[in-house]
Amino acid sequence: MRRAQPGGDHHGGAVQRGVSHSGVILTDGTVVLKGAVDAIVAALDQEAPPELKTLADEISSLGATPLAIRRDGRPLGVIELKEPSSRA
Repeated sequence: MRRAQPGGDHHGGAVQRGVSHSGVILTDGTVVLKGAVDAIVAALDQEAPPELKTLADEISSLGATPLAIRRDGRPLGVIELKEPSSRA
């Protein structure tokens, strides 16, 4: 396993700079990336399912950050990234 280059896109073997995602390349060549929903959607091999944007919007409305995950150019889902609240 090796890390995919931060900010690079391994879609179609090409690396695009300025894309906001990171991930790993498994020993079998599988590429798993997570990152900003817009960046992941832009690099999919197919149309993004409408539920992806719906979930991302719901997570954002809760004050959290949505991160999309893809595997070999296909969407896997959205995760919620939320900073723990600090207690004074």
